[in-house]
Amino acid sequence: ILGCCCGLSGAGPKNRPKMHAEITLQLKAKGIVCQRLKVVSDTFLSWYSAFAGEDGIIIISGTGGIVYGRVGSNDMSSYLNIEKARLLRGGGFHIGLYAAKVLKVNTDSILRKVVEENFNSGKLWGKFSHRLDLSMIIQDILRCFDHPEMNFLKRSDVAELAKYVDIAAESGSPWAKRILK
Repeated sequence: ILGCCCGLSGAGPKNRPKMHAEITLQLKAKGIVCQRLKVVSDTFLSWYSAFAGEDGIIIISGTGGIVYGRVGSNDMSSYLNIEKARLLRGGGFHIGLYAAKVLKVNTDSILRKVVEENFNSGKLWGKFSHRLDLSMIIQDILRCFDHPEMNFLKRSDVAELAKYVDIAAESGSPWAKRILK
């Protein structure tokens, strides 16, 4: 291969060298030689794909949220600016995180009913329902307020809760509406 560019989630400045080394090892293990390998973040690759290197800004909101763009020679990134990143909360992960907090300390019957019904039916976190109860899952989510990682959940698992917060808000839950606002 003459050249390869890999746009990967988590390939920020700190992780990029490690990811580059791992990809190089994996390619060599398969007998593939890559003369020039470049690892960039998926955010950068999305921006470049959208604007072909010209001025522009992208906003990505899913499990998390991030903004990236360039105007002239100036880079703009919520990843590089903690204050701006705080303003971008609202991706599925953060909605789920704050919904778990409400479920732990508040008696919002509409939100609780929606979450419990979907958990019990296996629509929400069905892969955990056979071995964990809902309170254990909520506790693991709340761990994020004090620790960088949860014990068994992934950020995408927490983001699954956002759909049910939306359903609860449409059903009149005042706390779900507040979380989404």
